Amino acid sequence: MDKSSERSLGERLAQARRLKSVRDWRDITHVEVAAEAMTTPQTVSRWEAGKATPQKAALHLAARFLEADEGWIATGEGEPPKAHPAPEMPAVQDDPKPKDNRHPLQKEVGRTTIIEPIIHDRKQQKGKGRKRG
Repeated sequence: MDKSSERSLGERLAQARRLKSVRDWRDITHVEVAAEAMTTPQTVSRWEAGKATPQKAALHLAARFLEADEGWIATGEGEPPKAHPAPEMPAVQDDPKPKDNRHPLQKEVGRTTIIEPIIHDRKQQKGKGRKRG
């Protein structure tokens, strides 16, 4: 019997959601978790999709790397991960002049913004570049 079928689908999906939420929250990739759990990124994806259940040793290594309680990831019981403090945000200062974010070829005509066409003067371009011959 396949190890992933030993647990009910609901339990596997709940475990998958907990594992994925912690990995996303910590901003860690499948590749990083796989390296720590000594498995492949595809296997980690299968765990998070509920298609497979991690072996106990792999779950232990992944949980330790994710700084999460192994029991909480596996069953939902135990201590959920502790929240990180919010990152400090730089103070927002009012800019006295609004910036003109228009394209250099845009200009306002009345209440309409138009884009000026680019006109190439072919007479000025003659003689420039490589000579053939």
